[in-house]
Amino acid sequence: MTTRRIVLALFALVLGLGSASTAAAGAFIFAGENNGVDVVTHPPGYTGGGGVLPVTVCIDPNSANAAAMETPVQNIVDTWNALAPTSPNLFSGGANDIPSGQIDFESVALHELGHCVGLAHVNLATESRLTGADRNYTKSTAGAGGYDVAVGPDGIRGSSDDPRGDDVNLHWYRVATNDPFTIDPVVDASTYARDIASLPPGHAFAANADRSVASLLGHPNTESVMQQGSGYDEAQRTLVADDVATIRLGMSGLDRSQGTSDDYTIALSYLGLTSACDVVLDYDDAETGFASCQLSGSFISGDDVRITGANIFFNTGFAWHFTAALPPTTSTSTSSTSSSSSTSTSSSSSTSSSTSTSTSSSSTSTSPSVTSSTTTTSTATSTSTPSTVASSSSTVTSTTTSTTTSSATTSSSTSTTATTTSTSSSTTTSTVTAQLCSSTPLTGCIEPAHALVIIGEHKRGYERLKIMLKRFTPPLDAARFGDPVGGTTSIGVCLYDQASTLVSEIVVDRAGDRCGQTGRACWRRPRASELRYADTDLASHGVRRIILKAGTTTVGRIVVKAKNVARRGQLSMPTGVANRLVGDSAVTVQVITSDADCFSAPIDQVLSANGRRFKARRR
Repeated sequence: MTTRRIVLALFALVLGLGSASTAAAGAFIFAGENNGVDVVTHPPGYTGGGGVLPVTVCIDPNSANAAAMETPVQNIVDTWNALAPTSPNLFSGGANDIPSGQIDFESVALHELGHCVGLAHVNLATESRLTGADRNYTKSTAGAGGYDVAVGPDGIRGSSDDPRGDDVNLHWYRVATNDPFTIDPVVDASTYARDIASLPPGHAFAANADRSVASLLGHPNTESVMQQGSGYDEAQRTLVADDVATIRLGMSGLDRSQGTSDDYTIALSYLGLTSACDVVLDYDDAETGFASCQLSGSFISGDDVRITGANIFFNTGFAWHFTAALPPTTSTSTSSTSSSSSTSTSSSSSTSSSTSTSTSSSSTSTSPSVTSSTTTTSTATSTSTPSTVASSSSTVTSTTTSTTTSSATTSSSTSTTATTTSTSSSTTTSTVTAQLCSSTPLTGCIEPAHALVIIGEHKRGYERLKIMLKRFTPPLDAARFGDPVGGTTSIGVCLYDQASTLVSEIVVDRAGDRCGQTGRACWRRPRASELRYADTDLASHGVRRIILKAGTTTVGRIVVKAKNVARRGQLSMPTGVANRLVGDSAVTVQVITSDADCFSAPIDQVLSANGRRFKARRR
């Protein structure tokens, strides 16, 4: 069986204190040469159906600055729910409420939450290993000889006239205009494209939503929030057309067609001070040098991926400004054509019943910039003085055991030659593989008499899972498990709630592979009736051990154990599952093989379901 792996990503967003950087309308996390250039990534919980998709956001109650974070977090929830494109959206100096020398928490958190619902940086950024302004070219894969970066006649990196050679574009652009600051009334594959073959006549590459490109196209002081750059004393608290179009393209569903049954609407809600939600925000200096969104994901169909775990971290070592309330401003809503606009006020409420009103006024910023980077990460280059740059980069690979290295560097300089630099780095190894679970439980599977499911999510970054099925009737034959040692069998572990909705999927597709530092075979057959899987790297959805044992009713069993270990950067096990099962009185667990049998255990004895621990058994 041929399957595809997503290698996850430690998304480290480092805000670059400065001005110039770039963005484009529509790059998705996980898209690239390893996972596929047409990948579209969806928020947590998406399974391919239409309707309202709830995504919960919360603040770790033990976080530093927890109380101060509440208002800006409610604001960013409202902003992403509203999906209102604005221009301008960059305000500095007297045009905002940020004291000089401070970084706006709300602006940074708005960007990070964009990552956690599926959006990537839209320029080449730090993960490209390019330096300076070359990181501002539109997001793409590298060609045969590396990135082809050459500025076009207009002298602006990231604009429509850049000759990019054999680089493959990753940015979904508006076909009619290739203007990321306008939005089409219909956003789907009929009006937006990734392949540059659909560009307007005379255009060489997809334009991105960098502030320099914005000025060139007549939209001053405007930039995508998914651009990796924000400044000291700079507010960027509303979206632009670029950001809205990307989210709406994902919301057109698996068929990429707006107005069909699989369209969905993202409904973000703020749950308050708790860690039992889909996206948790926390100040944790051990996790990031500035700010980061740490993600895991899995394929659900074709080129579609859903996020299976998301955490946002911030570092306390910066002068953060926390919004007391979202100040009323007058924002200009971007129209669907490139030449007209209308004035509008947008608001949206989260479950916290807060509302936000966005406005804009024109201003010019010469403040330093903080550079953000993620797995598909970007860093903004600052030409202002003084400047501070924090950057992190990640490399996504599709090898069986893939390694993502993320580093964050903070440097500051004045107009003199004095410079100080500090560097921290972390390594993540994780592999997320193709889907085996169906949206509802399979029928006709072999059922055990006894089953146990334990999910522990008491401490973020150290989640654990144990599943055991035993006492099968009739006795199990070893052939029912397939052959991951000499064959191609992959294993899926699927967990469904009491409504038979898929809430968690784990896939181990490591047939014939080698695991861990010793390079030992992942799968082995210690005896004819038994298969064992072991991986100390936890590279496949955090799975550490699998035992598939055939034999009599009292001997045959299936055991799966998985975990996250944050201190080693091992974070690929899906999280937030215990929270999704709060209040449920029954679950179904299934173990699926790709080319043999399936095993299913409906469980109706729930012993614990408090959002941090879930335990259920069948006897």
